Amino acid sequence: YNEDEYLRTEIVPGAFAQYTFISPDKFSMIAGIRSDFHSIHGLFFTPRLHLKYSVNHHLTIRASAGKGYRTAAVFAENMALFASSRMLIIEEELLAEEAWNYGININGDIHYFEKKEFKWSLDFYRTDFVNQVITDINADVNEIRFYNLRGNSYSNSFQAEISTEAFKRFDISAAFRIN
Repeated sequence: YNEDEYLRTEIVPGAFAQYTFISPDKFSMIAGIRSDFHSIHGLFFTPRLHLKYSVNHHLTIRASAGKGYRTAAVFAENMALFASSRMLIIEEELLAEEAWNYGININGDIHYFEKKEFKWSLDFYRTDFVNQVITDINADVNEIRFYNLRGNSYSNSFQAEISTEAFKRFDISAAFRIN
């Protein structure tokens, strides 16, 4: 590969607009859109939406959704692989990574004894990739290949957490996460 071919300077001017709606005590919504002009990849539109509903003083539900873009820096992100003496192969022009992200969070508190409480939360988030830059080290033992996503790719993340203040300035937390 020609090293100079992959040197780049990115310029990304953009504009952002946001609308916030808040109803007393129960519901809020933030809707936004961003427009960017990327000097290499062109025009991007990035919408987002955040919702919050307070069921009562002890239970809140949040949801969010939006789109995201990112330019992969394959050399900087894979430095450890370069010590392997494998040949680097960039199979095609690498496009910007693009994904839809959405999720939900539910949190609350449970009171015990007189002034003690457990705080708990459940989170589930998903990313559906429209394009992803793949670093393939398994196709050939002598090569590291970079190419754009072929097919479907997604990521799920779930977390459950609980915490309490056992005594003054001493918190105990426990969490479970699966990705």
